[in-house]
Amino acid sequence: MVWLLCSGIASADSLDRTWPAVPRGHELSMEDQLTRRIDEWGNQHLELRARDEQLLAVKMDVGHQRAHMRLGYGDAHFLSFHLDSDFEFHDGLATVDARVDVAVHGHAFKLQLPGFDVVPSSLQGDRYVEIRVPFFKKSF
Repeated sequence: MVWLLCSGIASADSLDRTWPAVPRGHELSMEDQLTRRIDEWGNQHLELRARDEQLLAVKMDVGHQRAHMRLGYGDAHFLSFHLDSDFEFHDGLATVDARVDVAVHGHAFKLQLPGFDVVPSSLQGDRYVEIRVPFFKKSF
């Protein structure tokens, strides 16, 4: 019996026929694994609070390339300011849809800002952020 086992192992061709290559795993690529982990982290809300009042809240959805941010503080009876914005990332730019809520002594004002794009740019080696606000919007 030992002799049969040794004679079968001696030939590499017979091993390849007897034990073909193990099929490749079905795990996600490294890029997909990182995206999933970042997305799981981003789906947990990031909040910063002071005196039970929300100062900053961020929620990211990396898989759909979206984010939501709320920034502000104050009491509506005296003075409050809140900026609520949605971001959509595509083609190297961020499209922002924002709203500003201001309250002064019980009077609330809501201002819906026009949608705008934020694009990283550079000029002669200096880097900056370009904000593109459309004055006229056309659709077909």
